[in-house]
Amino acid sequence: MNKNITYYYWSKFFTGFRFFVPIWILFGLKFMGLSPQANLEAIAFFMGTIMELPSGALADLIGRKASIIIGWFITATSHILLGLSFNSFFYVLWSLLGGFGGAFISGADTALIYDSLKQENKESEFAVIQSKAMVLYRIGIIVATFTGGFIYKIDNRLPYVLMGIFELIGMLFLFLLKEPNIDSIKFTWSRYLQTIIDGIKQFTKNSHNKLLAIYYLIIGGISFSSLFFFNYSYAVDLGFDGIKQSYLFGISGITKALIVYFLSKYFIKIGKKRILWIFPIFMILFYLPAVYAPFLLAVLIIIATDTIAAARMSVLDQIVNDELESKSRATALSFLNMLVSIVYMAILFSGGIIVEKYGTSYLYTILGTCLILLIPITYKLTKHH
Repeated sequence: MNKNITYYYWSKFFTGFRFFVPIWILFGLKFMGLSPQANLEAIAFFMGTIMELPSGALADLIGRKASIIIGWFITATSHILLGLSFNSFFYVLWSLLGGFGGAFISGADTALIYDSLKQENKESEFAVIQSKAMVLYRIGIIVATFTGGFIYKIDNRLPYVLMGIFELIGMLFLFLLKEPNIDSIKFTWSRYLQTIIDGIKQFTKNSHNKLLAIYYLIIGGISFSSLFFFNYSYAVDLGFDGIKQSYLFGISGITKALIVYFLSKYFIKIGKKRILWIFPIFMILFYLPAVYAPFLLAVLIIIATDTIAAARMSVLDQIVNDELESKSRATALSFLNMLVSIVYMAILFSGGIIVEKYGTSYLYTILGTCLILLIPITYKLTKHH
């Protein structure tokens, strides 16, 4: 199963070439305004959310490998076609298709790697493995982010087309993966429905897991909205064009890679309780003062919120996986990602209106105020643990 980790690393590296990172808001403005873009992003995630739970259950039954390959093929194809869009209809169509692809990947990749390690009694290494994978992914993002603005200037279609091609290359490594034998179950429709039920029960079976789910979806939903949308609108508010955004998010990518790797490497020494406190405290510190932030602090807020979102996907995933049973892992993770997507959609719909009228900094201060509610939740969660 060690080869699974190697192939996973290579796949992460190639799928990390997100050339659209510094320009996607600018590209979208060719077809629609900022608020409609936020609504489209929310609708795309809603469609992906519909698929989250059934695709996660399907991954638990037909195999995580098959699910991930299907997901990346849909995603890569949609990105290539998105770049070639020549009107708003096709821009919307291919954006929505990408939401379906992500649902097949979400949860299944994490479950496959975790169970590959568990099969060899090495599941405690998951956070380190995931952090190394994210470092490779971030290297791809850093290179693509630094160059994306320049590529966009040459031809505004190229960032999406090149990204799709690199995703297809990353997908090829997934064919070499071997499915773990842990808790493998033959597919039946009755078992399919039962798997969905079992996955949901992973987060309702005790008070600790219920609190963990609430904590995770608040952290995930807010940080997700910053990572994938509002940090870019914030950069536009600050006057960053495509090339300047390449530098900004390139530096952010380096920062994310270093901090996430540090947190993952010293995960055991830091301890789960401290990790659980780090997220709400730092999020409140960076979101709350945004409306009053001068230019340099605003730039720091973008980098910090980017980093928090990346750390959530590596470090908090370790804590969540430790509480799940292998046979329902992909389903449970898909269910949790579905809840995160619901929060994400709510923030996009409401936040898009606020950003259009008042700017991103006002939205961040509002989110920072809401995050104060996480303090008592975190206290109860760490006390239970």
